[in-house]
Amino acid sequence: MSHEEPLSFEVDRQVLRGHWHRPDGPSERGLVMLHGFSGYSIGPHRLFVSFARHAAQAGWHVLRFDFRGRGHSDGDALRAGIASMLKDTLTACTVFRSAGKLKHLGLLGLCSGAVVALSATHCIRPDFLILWSPEVPLQTKAHRTAWKQAWWRCLDYGRKLLTVRGWARLWHRDVHWTSVKRVLLEPLSAPVALEPSDASCLARAADELTRDSGSRSGRAAPVLLVFAEADEEASAAARFYSAALGSTQRPHRLARVERANHNFYSSASRETLAAISMRFLHDMYIDMPTPRH
Repeated sequence: MSHEEPLSFEVDRQVLRGHWHRPDGPSERGLVMLHGFSGYSIGPHRLFVSFARHAAQAGWHVLRFDFRGRGHSDGDALRAGIASMLKDTLTACTVFRSAGKLKHLGLLGLCSGAVVALSATHCIRPDFLILWSPEVPLQTKAHRTAWKQAWWRCLDYGRKLLTVRGWARLWHRDVHWTSVKRVLLEPLSAPVALEPSDASCLARAADELTRDSGSRSGRAAPVLLVFAEADEEASAAARFYSAALGSTQRPHRLARVERANHNFYSSASRETLAAISMRFLHDMYIDMPTPRH
């Protein structure tokens, strides 16, 4: 059995609201769950709720909360970004550690929540990280998106050429090739706009990957990365994280969930994801002292 209760705290005079899943019995182990940029604390298809309950039944205190501007928390979603999500996370972990009298704490992040978890590592010094569908680095993702946009624009022009009007314009040389070229290449040349604070957080996340220390024990916090096989960004993300972590002494595991999309929508993919993650939590527990009754 486990118990659930609301937990709220303030950041910059705004109230953030979440839920605390308590285990049935003494425990000094905690887990903070971080949703993605466009999500909120229940997770896609209640993914966060179900996993928090699993973890609590296994003896973990779990906090899932809404970032500012999301769910039931105060704030404006349009003003939120990676930097504000990081600040929310730092406060949440401080409050949760104190309220639960926790000696061990891990972070679990989904999508951009995984990037926030990495960014927070230097300050929070968690015992471990669980990253579900971690985002591709921004520049890589933007580059891939630009090529897709350019490709779709090429297909659109190709369809126009197959029409009678298209052939007529070609025949009469009524095509402005300079304009066509500009439209096709525009996505590849457009700069990626980032707030300086968000850019700093993303750079910090990349730096944390290559650190060989960072947890409170002085060793590098172990990392579990789980990718969804049907996620179109998964291959690029897996290559990036594998290369970054492979150059360090940081313990890490990479797992894939077959036929799963980015948010693990199906029941089968959620069950597989939970099994992989719970196994990792169990292994983390082995290295942690248990409280005396």
